[in-house]
Amino acid sequence: MSHRVTTSTEMKDKTVLDKVLTSYSNAGGPKGGNSVEGGPLTYTQKGNIITFQSGKLKNATLDLSTGEMAGDTDYQSEADLGSLRQAYAVEKVKTDVVRRGGSVSSVTTAKDGTIRIVANVSV
Repeated sequence: MSHRVTTSTEMKDKTVLDKVLTSYSNAGGPKGGNSVEGGPLTYTQKGNIITFQSGKLKNATLDLSTGEMAGDTDYQSEADLGSLRQAYAVEKVKTDVVRRGGSVSSVTTAKDGTIRIVANVSV
């Protein structure tokens, strides 16, 4: 039996999310990596509401004004958000560095999943 579930996220920055979702839609995941379920992630957007149309996030909605993701247990679980949250977090850091007048020189992922971002920011 399915249930509606709501998960709180920090995904509220439309500019950052647009970059991440464009990456997922065009390349099957960030920089050609894995997408949320092995194929391109498709979605529609109306105002602050993102509605996912494919993969394990199918039929889930994300409200950018609150960061809340709502979905159905038949399609997704909180764990399914992992790669999307991770991609969002990396893009958020990169965007914030650029907004402060800096630059990102590298982003690397270790075998254990740890992400290292090297950035230059003037203080």
